[in-house]
Amino acid sequence: MKILTTLVENLKMGFNSSAVIIKPVIMNQSLWEDLPNCQVPLLIVHGEMDMKFKKIAEAMMNTLCSGLGSKHEEGNDIHEVFEVPKCGHAAHLENPLPIIDALRQFMTRL
Repeated sequence: MKILTTLVENLKMGFNSSAVIIKPVIMNQSLWEDLPNCQVPLLIVHGEMDMKFKKIAEAMMNTLCSGLGSKHEEGNDIHEVFEVPKCGHAAHLENPLPIIDALRQFMTRL
């Protein structure tokens, strides 16, 4: 959880400083063990045809929800998975408009 806390603190200072400070730390450590404790809203995005990352997104959501005392199937008020239609791994390039809409809706709920 320390890495996520540091990321949030650095984001408050500005995105560029965060990227410089956090990137080397994250590249060498897995954050999976921190997911059950994450209380920061997350929008997990993957392409409809990207089966590898669809499975990873489902696993992330299940892990996130395990720390909140709920199951993914029962819903979640904090975290969300968005599947971008008609695209694969590069969803942000292949079909950006649905991602923009999903981000807008997600940010509005915060």
